[in-house]
Amino acid sequence: MGLKEIVPILRCPVSGAPLVYNEKANALDCKESGLRYPIDGDVVHLLPEEALDLPPNDEESEDNGDAA
Repeated sequence: MGLKEIVPILRCPVSGAPLVYNEKANALDCKESGLRYPIDGDVVHLLPEEALDLPPNDEESEDNGDAA
């Protein structure tokens, strides 16, 4: 199962909100919690302590509508 298939079922572990794939940042973004979960190869780091803050008003955090 690839990233494209699992993104729709993944949720932010902090807020429970859906995650959006950010191709430019190679990460999953959560607008509700303001966190970015990096993807390293085929591994999505969904641990809150490994999450990054979403940049404020950054184009990379825009939802491009693509799941992958």
